[in-house]
Parts: sequence; C-alpha cells; structure tokens
Amino acid sequence: MAGTLWKGRATTAMVDLKGTVISTNDLRWEMNVWSLFLLKVCIEFKSEKISGNVCRSISGLNLLSAVEAELSASLANKFSREVKVDGFANVNIRQASF
Repeated sequence: MAGTLWKGRATTAMVDLKGTVISTNDLRWEMNVWSLFLLKVCIEFKSEKISGNVCRSISGLNLLSAVEAELSASLANKFSREVKVDGFANVNIRQASF
C-alpha cells in the first residue's frame, strides 16, 4: 500500500460480503476534497474488477454512484435460495444509498 487517505494505491484488496470474499488487484483511490464542503467524504476508486464512487455523509448515510463491477455470479446465491447461478456477472449501479 502506498499513499495517503487523500490519494493512494494498494496492490491487493479484499472485501467480505456475506461470507464471500471479493478480491481485486491494483486498487487506486482519490478523495474528492470538495465533498468535505458538503459535509460528506467521497472517494473515487478503481481497480481491475470494480470502479466507482463511494460517499459517507455526516448523518451516516452511505452513497454509491457510477459503480461498475465484474463479480462472481455465485454471489447472488447468498441472497436467494430459489435461484442458483454460476459464472461471472457485470454489475452497474447508477446510484444507491444505504
């Protein structure tokens, strides 16, 4: 890992999503300093499998925008018992909040 919170790079990164580990290589990020004036922290990220923007507002709301990812389709099996899938899926999230 190299860089700072403002801008940096990691050779590998992993996220645990409901027991499924998603790993990616060459993750890069850059904080949008102007977002601090809107009382939120926004980071643009990009790697070989996923890219987009993530923000956290002062109220605790998480915002995703322009997220594009190539993930294992079997990840959907964690959310549904009726359907079983395999292979890879492209995911595009224009905007989401949680």
